[in-house]
Amino acid sequence: MGETIALAGGFPPATEADWERLALAALKGKPLDSLVSRTDDGLEIRPLEPARPPAGLGLAPAPWAVVQRLDHPDPAEANRLALDDLAGGATGLAIVVAGAPSSHGFGLPDARAATLAAALDGIFLDGVAVRLEAGAAAPAAARALLDLADQRGLDLAALDLSLGLDPLGTAAVAGTGVAADWGAELSAFAHEAAARGAGGTIALADGRPWHAAGATEAQELAAALAAALAYLRALGETMPLEAAAARIGFSLAADVDQFATMAKLRAIRLLWRRVCEDCGVADAGARVHAETAWRSMTRRDPYTNLLRATVAGFAAAVGGADAVTVLPFTLPLGLPDGFARRLARNTQAVLMEEAHLARVADPAAGSGSVEALTDALCGEAWDRFRDIEKVGGLAAALATGAPQAAVAKAAAARAAAVATRKRPIIGTSEFALPGERPVTVLAPAPAAPPVGPADTATPALEPHRLAAPFERLRDAADAFAASHGGPPRVLIVGLGAWADRAPRTAWTKGLLAAGGIDAAAVDLDDGADTAAAALAASRAEGLTVACLSGSDGAYERDGPAVAAALSAAGVAVFVAGRPGSLAETWAAAGTAGFLFAGADAAAALAAVQDRLGVGADSLAT
Repeated sequence: MGETIALAGGFPPATEADWERLALAALKGKPLDSLVSRTDDGLEIRPLEPARPPAGLGLAPAPWAVVQRLDHPDPAEANRLALDDLAGGATGLAIVVAGAPSSHGFGLPDARAATLAAALDGIFLDGVAVRLEAGAAAPAAARALLDLADQRGLDLAALDLSLGLDPLGTAAVAGTGVAADWGAELSAFAHEAAARGAGGTIALADGRPWHAAGATEAQELAAALAAALAYLRALGETMPLEAAAARIGFSLAADVDQFATMAKLRAIRLLWRRVCEDCGVADAGARVHAETAWRSMTRRDPYTNLLRATVAGFAAAVGGADAVTVLPFTLPLGLPDGFARRLARNTQAVLMEEAHLARVADPAAGSGSVEALTDALCGEAWDRFRDIEKVGGLAAALATGAPQAAVAKAAAARAAAVATRKRPIIGTSEFALPGERPVTVLAPAPAAPPVGPADTATPALEPHRLAAPFERLRDAADAFAASHGGPPRVLIVGLGAWADRAPRTAWTKGLLAAGGIDAAAVDLDDGADTAAAALAASRAEGLTVACLSGSDGAYERDGPAVAAALSAAGVAVFVAGRPGSLAETWAAAGTAGFLFAGADAAAALAAVQDRLGVGADSLAT
């Protein structure tokens, strides 16, 4: 007993030079820089970083609050689901009001006292963390919640509250412009809440709407930090800055990029510490809530959302979040039922109780990769934060539209990467699952409402999900199947030896499946008249769209002739592969397009659907 065992004691010490030598051998001629990846902000993530001193976040090992959404439109049913959640291990509730930026189409119908009383019946408010997510209705909802707590005889100072007033974030989503008196209203409410003895945070610097609209990690951090400083200034009008700083909370999105999420959650604490120091305020410690990312969720093969939520939840916990909300995996499809809610909270239960993440203070501390990324992200976010402050703060910056434009630019770049499948979405753009098992929801998701009024005073943040373009293609294919008795089908014409064309054919079938398109295949590798055989197969299958799939040699030998024969018979012909040196020959043969890795897959699938008579453009977005 007490003996120290050196697990690596029998091995010679490893050096970075040893690693580089082995890595170069494995890369087979590629440089080491080929292992370097970059975040959406362009920050380098190197494969090997030396250990660094811990950032010193001041975190202690402690369980985070497991927060569940209270979002059913019927207050009584919302109450029943919430009681089940609390009995099943949840330790916090997010009271979502319809129309809030984080509502995602659902929520309590209003913020009236009677509504909150019904939704919170039998729930011990002094035993759970309570978050309000009410958007523009936040002041009214907060007053109603405090009134309810008073009526129950509770000590408001002892409650764990996040009242969620975020006037700047709400205005950014609505595009209505920031009210001139927003600061005075926030300050007045804070004074009122303090006079009543309410504890917890009042203002919320919410990065989630920015993330949902496409923000990079640095953009989300900069917007949240700028909002927090604006709220600090406003609250400082009626209370000491030290007290004001303690009344501000943060909420950030936890995405599927594990290391970027860990670094982002760690960075917000360091950035807020610096803001407080620059304002002459002792660091009260940021109170950080994380929620799994809306934009990364999918409607197709929704069980893959469980994998995304697990990675994001892990990153949130290791990144030091004080409270975590895991969105139920069926939320993009509709109002989650008890099963989906149970999986959401159990995801956190496994991370906390079985993986024991809550027993370690700042698990990533000292990790070279995480500390380096945290430092780099702090620097990038601070520069963007300063850009906002240079024009007078977040309210003034929103009026210029510059932050919204920067986010829209980042969103467009990310959308292009998704469309080309450089950023694949499992179950949607890659490895689509035809005939997937349906899931149960309590109510279907409503059609997405307009982001803001048509005459928005400022550009509105536009929340979206990355999978939506491919989902629209699948929806169109499903509508076609319902009206035609089967899915749209394409004839894959195999040219050349099977072993030569098998990978290309498998890839093509996978791509077509992402658009909801079934494939019938015919092999023309027996030396027969390939053009005549292809035409006969097309007629036998009754298909008017074909895709050639073969080796490059087979294309040079038979491809244009087969394409010309099919095109002359009225069959639209696509080719699996790049046009290459045969571009002019393919064009003369009447080919309709090319399917290849790196192309805009969403656009290519839309072109195939168009030739099949599938009306994707007629579906609502």
